[in-house]
Amino acid sequence: MRNFAVGTMLSKTDVMLAAILGSLLFSEAVSLTGWMAILLTVAGVIAISVGRVGLGKLGTGEMTLGEALFSKPTLVGLATGFFFCLSYLFLREASLGLGQGGFLYRAGWTVAIVGVMQVAVVGAGLAVTEPASFRALRRQFWPCLFIGLTSAAGSAGWFTAMTIENASYVKAVGQVEVIFTLTISSLYFRESINRLELLGMAVIVAGVLMFLL
Repeated sequence: MRNFAVGTMLSKTDVMLAAILGSLLFSEAVSLTGWMAILLTVAGVIAISVGRVGLGKLGTGEMTLGEALFSKPTLVGLATGFFFCLSYLFLREASLGLGQGGFLYRAGWTVAIVGVMQVAVVGAGLAVTEPASFRALRRQFWPCLFIGLTSAAGSAGWFTAMTIENASYVKAVGQVEVIFTLTISSLYFRESINRLELLGMAVIVAGVLMFLL
């Protein structure tokens, strides 16, 4: 609705929400070092998002601070973060709730069931609202297959990690995906990385390293 980088930044509030709701409702203990590391990774993502948008565009006077905080794009972005947060916490509970087998067995079943549900729900939605999309996908079979395989591998990694450790910790460490994205955009798409984005990357790395303390 407004800016992809800003939307990404707002959706990344899921890390803080997962830590808060996890500690309040799901008995996930977050240490002081853990809170500091989570805050660092979130700050790094914010710095990268601001760097991608450009500082000059944030104070253009198009809307007041109140309008920006309660505008529809902002609320949608925050709602996205909230629902992502719930998905992480409930997926971890679902995996732990299987109660048998090792963590790979439980994570594997969870990701398989969730994958089938996503295909069914999203597929049905597309079939009703955008049936032409399926024809377009058939024309892009190999890229779609590659995306599907890498997404499946990523989901398996997420679910396995969340079965082992707190969802908020896993998501905070997972912020390195932003660094990988910027690196690929620089090497493959020849997009430049500015100083603020480099600073954000360094802050994310510092936050991730804190989890080793």
